[in-house]
Amino acid sequence: MKTSIYPRHPVLLVAICFSLASVWCGVAAGPSGMYSYPTFTTPKLWDIAGPYHVRQDIDTGGSGSIDLEFDINIAQDAKGKLSGTGSTTVTIGTDMVTGTYTVKGSVKTLNGVGVVSATVSVRGTGTIEGAPRSYSASIKYALVIDASTKMLVGHAKGKASASGLGSAPIDEDIAFPVPAGMDGSWTLALDIMPTGTKLDGTASITLSNGRMLPFDLNGSYSGTTDMSKIKLKGTVNGADDATGSKLGLLTGGSAAVLDAVAGKVLGQSFTF
Repeated sequence: MKTSIYPRHPVLLVAICFSLASVWCGVAAGPSGMYSYPTFTTPKLWDIAGPYHVRQDIDTGGSGSIDLEFDINIAQDAKGKLSGTGSTTVTIGTDMVTGTYTVKGSVKTLNGVGVVSATVSVRGTGTIEGAPRSYSASIKYALVIDASTKMLVGHAKGKASASGLGSAPIDEDIAFPVPAGMDGSWTLALDIMPTGTKLDGTASITLSNGRMLPFDLNGSYSGTTDMSKIKLKGTVNGADDATGSKLGLLTGGSAAVLDAVAGKVLGQSFTF
C-alpha cells in the first residue's frame, strides 16, 4: 500500500499552498510594508534655495568699474522654478541705499548636469554720488552646478542705471557657493500597502539639506515576472510640497529591489 504525504481534500491543499507558497508552490510575493534605500549620490538632485550675496562690477568704460552688492534669498519649488522678492540694502560704489529685489528663474538638467537660468533685478532710490536718485539693475545668469566644488559657475550679463548718471553694462564670469548642507545626494523611502496585485501607499525623498518631498504611491505587481511597476506623484504634506515632481520605479520581488528609476524632481530629469 502506497502512502501519500499530500492531503486528499482539495480545499486543504489550496490552504497549504497559500501558507507555504514560497516553499512548496512557487508562488512569488509582491512588496508590502516600508522600504528605505541607501543614499543616492548620483544622479544629483539640487535644491539651490537659500541666501546669496550678489556682487557685480558695473563697467564704467576703460579700466573703470563700480561695485554693486546686495543680498537676496531664493526659493525653489518642486517643479524647479526659482523665485524671490524682498527688501535689501544695496551698495553702489561707496554709497549705501535701500532697494527691492526680485528673482525669477529655473533649475533643469542637461546631459546629467544641473543648469540654472535666473534673472535678478533690484531697484530703489537713495543718495548716489551726492544727489537723490532712482536706480535699477537687471542681471541675467547662465550657470551650471559644479558637483565637485558645490559651486554655481557661469556668466552674468545685464546693466545698471541711475537717474542723471546714465546706464552701464554688467558682463562678467561669476561663481556662487551652493547653500550649506546641499551636495546633491538624496534618499528614498516607500510605504507600500498591497491589495491583491494593486499597490497603494506613500513615499518620500529626503534631500541632503533635510528638505522632504512627499509622494502618493500607486502601481501594480506581476506574479508572472515578480516585478512591480510603481508611480510616485508629488503631493503636499503640511509645509512639505512636492507638487509637480514625479517618479516611476520598477522593483523586483517582495524586497522591492530597485531595477529602474526615471522621473523629474525639482525640475531635474533623470533615468538610472
